[in-house]
Amino acid sequence: MEETTGYYLQFLTKKEEEEKKKKKRMRRRRKKKKKRRWRRKKRRRRKKKKNNNKKKKKKKRRRRRRRRRRRRRRRRRRGGGGRRGGERRRRTITRRRRTTTTTTTTTTRAATKSKMGKQS
Repeated sequence: MEETTGYYLQFLTKKEEEEKKKKKRMRRRRKKKKKRRWRRKKRRRRKKKKNNNKKKKKKKRRRRRRRRRRRRRRRRRRGGGGRRGGERRRRTITRRRRTTTTTTTTTTRAATKSKMGKQS
């Protein structure tokens, strides 16, 4: 006796196949419509404040964009890791000690510091 799965294959005619597809499409469309309606409702619930400073806002936005672009460029040039999204502090609590070169010669504190900076 051979193993059988819990369902059997349906052999549909081309017309039935199309109908099935259509139904599926309609169901999906209905679902999307519902979601859209809900979103619209949510948006409508928020009270709108009269906006008198559109020009000012535009200027601010432009300035912010320029600043962001400049910062990004600077970061790219300098290399090294910046912080992620809205992160204020370092992710790791224990900081891995960055060692300088493996030579045993002693250097001044300032020299070590600059070396460390170059390594990152």
